Amino acid sequence: MRTRFVLAALALIAAGCGGGNTDETTATTTTAAPTTTTATPTTTDATVPSTDAPTTTTIASEPVMFTERGPYGVGIATLNLGDRLADVYYPAIPELDAQTEIFDSLSVFPEELQVFIPDELTGEFDTTAYRDALVVNDEQAFPVLVFSHGSGGFRQTSTFHLSHIASWGFVAITTDHLERGIAAQATGTLGGGAENQDVLDVLNSLDALAAHPELGPVSDLDRVAITGHSTGGETSGRAASEDVIDAYMTIAAVTPQTVIQKPAIVFIAENDGTIAPERNYSMFEQLENALLVNIANAGHNSFTDSCARIYDLGGLGMLEALIGAEQVARAEDGCKEPAIRPELAYDVLNHYTVQFLTAQFINPAAAGPLIDISETTTPLIDFQVTGDPLAAS
Repeated sequence: MRTRFVLAALALIAAGCGGGNTDETTATTTTAAPTTTTATPTTTDATVPSTDAPTTTTIASEPVMFTERGPYGVGIATLNLGDRLADVYYPAIPELDAQTEIFDSLSVFPEELQVFIPDELTGEFDTTAYRDALVVNDEQAFPVLVFSHGSGGFRQTSTFHLSHIASWGFVAITTDHLERGIAAQATGTLGGGAENQDVLDVLNSLDALAAHPELGPVSDLDRVAITGHSTGGETSGRAASEDVIDAYMTIAAVTPQTVIQKPAIVFIAENDGTIAPERNYSMFEQLENALLVNIANAGHNSFTDSCARIYDLGGLGMLEALIGAEQVARAEDGCKEPAIRPELAYDVLNHYTVQFLTAQFINPAAAGPLIDISETTTPLIDFQVTGDPLAAS
């Protein structure tokens, strides 16, 4: 069976090349409410840290690695927010014969445009999550992570990351920011949303999660962090001002005008040609309790699902005649040699994100100490710590 690649979406600056106006409007379809059910978890050989509120800031002497999947299976459910949708990744118990959900990237384009996109320029991704799987219910609620996609993106931009986070005992939720999404970009309808619509999307998605009959009871909205890529990183930084947000992360981000003093991680791609790394350094230097991780030879889109397939293809040079060299370069940013394999950037992002969330919301001792993982995972061009970002907020 031939592999199909997500190239058209990225060529339209999908997967989050940042910096655009986030006030746009477009329509979306709606789906029925998810049919998740709650079940008691089966036993597992992996050690699952308690999700009780942390009572100590003692850290383990040995490094703890979070690059491998955690002990939980992962479910995926879709919430209807009215004019847009949100996907939730959560600890789950899949049925024995269940198949993980495959996401077809062609579906993010407006229906009237889909006919013009060749099969070779679309793609399918394994979310590594099971649609509406049984919710783990072992008399605990899981901390929550919100993800915000970038300009030209969509809620399924980083399924690898959110599924990985959920496998470690967190609920992760991501919504479509329609005003700056791929459909708005493809149809030239960027703009038109309410002021701070993306932050409203975040808050509305949390309200919908709280109201869900199965997911609400296992989602601890007293322990919430937010992360985002590119323009979504700016959303993360602005949403951090909300009382419901305890900690935040930015990934190759457009930097917010005001830096919020909460525990944070600033992820940087050394060779980002879209968002200058210096902008993220400026943000980090204003933070009192933060980690800076600058990944050697990574680019702006090294953190997206699509990047690995573009890397295997050798880039998007065949599209230059169609969309121009500048657009191709933005879409390829971090997704072709000499950039590192995107999977290595995934590992770095996954490790520090899970470690940070574990320290913030579960148990700092279970998180282990902050170390530079250049020797074990992939080289970092820079690794800095200010204050104590692993101290529970």
